[in-house]
Amino acid sequence: MRVQNQIILNNGLPFDVKIPSNKILNEDELTKEELAKEIFAAHDEVLKGNTIPFDQFNESLKKDLKL
Repeated sequence: MRVQNQIILNNGLPFDVKIPSNKILNEDELTKEELAKEIFAAHDEVLKGNTIPFDQFNESLKKDLKL
């Protein structure tokens, strides 16, 4: 079904429009379930190979923090 049809049927966009949060997660602010979900998501990313070498991460972090 075309997006235009979905917009008409839904009387708006057929998905949520959100601004991503750049908030850094703090484990003290998460429930046990939320923390477990984040840990499993991170583990899945590692298994998919969506990682970078630590040296590359470290350099990127220094650049971002202007250190």
